[in-house]
Amino acid sequence: MRAFGVDVDVTRPARLDWPEGATRAATGGLLVVERHPQRGFLVDGGDLGRHVVAPDGRSVEVEGEAGALLTGQTLPLAATLQGRACLHASAVVLGGEAVAFVGGPGAGKSTLANALVAEGAELLTDDVLALEGPRAHPGPTSTRAEAAVLAHPGPTSTRAEAAVLAHPGPTSTRAEAARVTRVYVLDRGAREAPAVELLLAAAFVGWLRDREVQVALLDACSALASSARVERLSGTPEEALRAVRG
Repeated sequence: MRAFGVDVDVTRPARLDWPEGATRAATGGLLVVERHPQRGFLVDGGDLGRHVVAPDGRSVEVEGEAGALLTGQTLPLAATLQGRACLHASAVVLGGEAVAFVGGPGAGKSTLANALVAEGAELLTDDVLALEGPRAHPGPTSTRAEAAVLAHPGPTSTRAEAAVLAHPGPTSTRAEAARVTRVYVLDRGAREAPAVELLLAAAFVGWLRDREVQVALLDACSALASSARVERLSGTPEEALRAVRG
């Protein structure tokens, strides 16, 4: 399966084995992620299914549902392990160039992307932006995660967030990466900060502190901050759309 600029072998074994001795890597509401040095990562979404990601991110074993959990959490983790820098963002392509919207659940990134798609833009990705330098790769045939906690593992996630992403989002049909030339940070409470710092704060797998992952993230965010226009949007969705069109 091709997603976020990498190839992942997705299989459904007769039985999903997970060894003892794993450590808790991340938790948040409905999501638990465990890590084992040889087996890789267990992504446990409860009723949404359980997936095992190989340590190098090149294969995924699926038990239970393979839709929202796979596209919204497991494949981004696999892409991260293969060297992509993934951010919480949606993006569209306008005139051959990508425009990205960075923000957490409910910030409006998908709303803005959908509005631009309705006006003729091409959807690049919904909810997860995979960077390779200043270029962004298309997401998989995407459904939005069924719970915001699946996109934001962390101590602040709650089950009440589950309704936020209850409906499937639009589908990306683009096959090629696009250069990101504009990035809009959708966070009314965001403090003034350098562009690279705003981008780093949007890391999708922020709990994964491996050196190679952090270096790839810093390199990609630095490249994007130096080559694209990064600005904050703090108004209403209508005001944000006017700013993007203008």
